Amino acid sequence: MSSLSMLAKSAALAAVLAAPASAAVVVPDSGTTNYEFYWAGGLGPIDGIDGVGDPDWSLTLTSASDVSITARDGFILGDAFELLVGGAYVPWTTIGTTAQGYFQATYQASLAAGSYLFSLRLSALAPGFTTGGAFASFTVTPTVVPLPAAGLLLIGALGSLVALRRRKTA
Repeated sequence: MSSLSMLAKSAALAAVLAAPASAAVVVPDSGTTNYEFYWAGGLGPIDGIDGVGDPDWSLTLTSASDVSITARDGFILGDAFELLVGGAYVPWTTIGTTAQGYFQATYQASLAAGSYLFSLRLSALAPGFTTGGAFASFTVTPTVVPLPAAGLLLIGALGSLVALRRRKTA
C-alpha cells in the first residue's frame, strides 16, 4: 500500500474520530461530495442529512485547502438558507437562484489545517410549507503551497557552481 493512500486513509479516520457524534463527515480529497438535507419544523436549524438525524457537517483538514460549499433548494420556491462555520454565521460568496428560480448559494474559502463544523439554517420558508428538503455539496482541494526555500537553495547551488567554474578557469 502506498504511503499516499495510507495518509489518505489516516486522514479519513482522523476526520471520523474528530467529528461530533451528530455530524455528517465530509472526507477531504474525495472530489465533490453531495448530500440531501431536510427540515420538518419550519425556520431554524435543519433536522437531518441524507435521511439521518445529523444536523451538521464535520470536516478535518490535514493541510491547508480550498473549500467550496453549495446549498441549493430544488423543491419549493421561497426557501433560503444561512451558513454557519463553527457556530458563527458567514456570508455566502455568491448567492442567487437556479434557472428554475430556486435558492442557490456558494461559500468559498481557503482554510488552514484543522477541524471545522458547518451548519445550515432555514432563513426563508416557502409560503404554506413547514417541511422540505434541499441539496448541499462540498468540494475540498488541497492548496498548493510554493516552497520559497527551495528556490533560494537552487539559486545558491547555481551560484556555487558558477563560482567553482570561475575558480577553475582562473
